[in-house]
Order: sequence, then C-alpha cells, then structure tokens
Amino acid sequence: MSPLLKGFIGTQLLAAVFGVSYFAVLTYRNYPDAMHTGLRIWGYFAVIFLFLQLLLALKQWWENSHRRR
Repeated sequence: MSPLLKGFIGTQLLAAVFGVSYFAVLTYRNYPDAMHTGLRIWGYFAVIFLFLQLLLALKQWWENSHRRR
C-alpha cells in the first residue's frame, strides 16, 4: 500500500470519527445520559485511534533509522 493511499485512508477515518462524534453530540443533546455514554464511547475510539497513530509513527521512525545504516 502506497504512503499516499495510507494517508488518504487515515484522513478519511479521522474525518469519519469527528463527523460521527459531531452528529452524536447533536443527536444526544436532549438526552444527557445518552450523551455521556456516547461521548465516552467516542473518547475510547479517539484513544485507540491516537494509539494506532503513535504505533505507526514509531514503526516508520524505526524503519527509517535502520534504513540509513
């Protein structure tokens, strides 16, 4: 998979996460309990996404540092 395609897919996933989060907040604004649960779920998704981004960045750094030798 090319880096351009990976970047495109990552951008689309990030946009989807923020888009769905925004609509979840709009939908659940009248239901505080549901909003609390929905925001907690999307918070977990955000943490998982950021953790994956960190792992990919570390993997890329590792490959680049070993390629120069």
